[in-house]
Amino acid sequence: MRTLCIPYCENLNFSPGAVADINIYRWQENNYTPKAQAQLCYNQSALAVRLIAQEANPRAIIQEDGGAVWTDSCLEFFVHPESDPRYLNFEINSLGKTLLSFGDRPNPGRISLIGKYLKEIRVTPERSSVDWQVTFRIPFSMLREIYGDIDFSRLRANFYKCGDRTEFPHFGMWSEIHNDLPLFHLPQYFGTLLLDRPGVGC
Repeated sequence: MRTLCIPYCENLNFSPGAVADINIYRWQENNYTPKAQAQLCYNQSALAVRLIAQEANPRAIIQEDGGAVWTDSCLEFFVHPESDPRYLNFEINSLGKTLLSFGDRPNPGRISLIGKYLKEIRVTPERSSVDWQVTFRIPFSMLREIYGDIDFSRLRANFYKCGDRTEFPHFGMWSEIHNDLPLFHLPQYFGTLLLDRPGVGC
């Protein structure tokens, strides 16, 4: 399991920031393994996340929030506090269209949170001739609404790059999943994120 120390950054501009490489690919019958990574930092108000993929022409068919964005070229962040097994999954395509749900297991049974929290997380997509990225924030006030007033200094998480219906279906991850079939909803394989307390460290 991988561990990442997330630095404090007052302006949430990722300087300084932690980098998690999404560089483990499984379950595919092709050699398409685009470079992808996550960048993170936090302040007293929120955890900031930037997801980046080196893809010049990402598939971007899904045009609505809450849709099947994992069928497009997609970047994902799954996370939960260490003390509560119910996890959030943020799944976003290159248009910034977002799926956000909550629960302790895959569907059926997950609860969509996109209607309640989409404006709060403020997803911003960007695209160039060689890559695309999405940036968003997870307010700690939002996490307290969902989980209660618990410790968020230790998180369990994974980052993913996928595209189930792209020309070359692919399934990339930060913390390796050991499963015969493609499935990201396996929190037992999440890595650990530690929030670096100023003056204290991780």
